Amino acid sequence: MSPSATKTNEAVKAIYDWQAQNMERIAGALAHWIKTTNPAKLDWCPELKGKGRSAYAQVFECAGVNRRFAAILKGQTSAPGPETHNYASPDQAAEDLIVSAKDLASTVRSLDEEALTRKYNSPFGEVPGAVMISVPMFNMNYHAGQVNFIQLLDGDAEFHIPPNFV
Repeated sequence: MSPSATKTNEAVKAIYDWQAQNMERIAGALAHWIKTTNPAKLDWCPELKGKGRSAYAQVFECAGVNRRFAAILKGQTSAPGPETHNYASPDQAAEDLIVSAKDLASTVRSLDEEALTRKYNSPFGEVPGAVMISVPMFNMNYHAGQVNFIQLLDGDAEFHIPPNFV
């Protein structure tokens, strides 16, 4: 392998590792916010003309997206999972999310250099790998904000700083 090819490969691996770390970090933050939300509000659904979802439902979606995208990136068929969560506690929801994010992060770290430009069949149609490794993180970020808003709606105005942010 030429020195320039080695440098390119190292740079791509650094990108994968950075993206994987960010996936794990936001999953840890969202898990923390689930654990710091009033347990009585975790299955509560805001009234939004049939469009509201509970904090548990949002974490369940994130874990499912992480698993589906990991499967697609591995070249496996992504079968839909269950339609609703069965979380009995914040710890159970947090653990499901963390496990799914670790699997996704491990998958991203194992990708070859061409994966960034390779086309994948996703739930949104055919997209390049660069998008495939971004969407799950964006999804977790989006739902983290929604869980924070549920905390605010419940009267909790404290920003609960996740331990993995400092």
